[in-house]
Amino acid sequence: MKVAEVMNIRREKLSKAGRRCAWKGCGERVDAEAELPPGWLWLITYWSPWPETDKTLLEVVMGSFCKRDAVICSWHAKELERLLEDIGPLDGPPAGAA
Repeated sequence: MKVAEVMNIRREKLSKAGRRCAWKGCGERVDAEAELPPGWLWLITYWSPWPETDKTLLEVVMGSFCKRDAVICSWHAKELERLLEDIGPLDGPPAGAA
């Protein structure tokens, strides 16, 4: 069983906190209102019993299957890439990108 506390946080408070790298132990932050710096990545994870190719990224993130919507700094983006197997280029544009 997974338990979570749900809270409403004012937008002004979130902006002051900024976006923090989701890598455990990393303290890198960027301004929440600023453009994401080069090298930083959005890290979206979700689980679904089937690919949701008919949905846009926004629909996936706002859906019930989304587990994490975060960012990782450029340093940890490179570290993550080192851990992943190379699967080659995408066959086409992501769903919803056309």
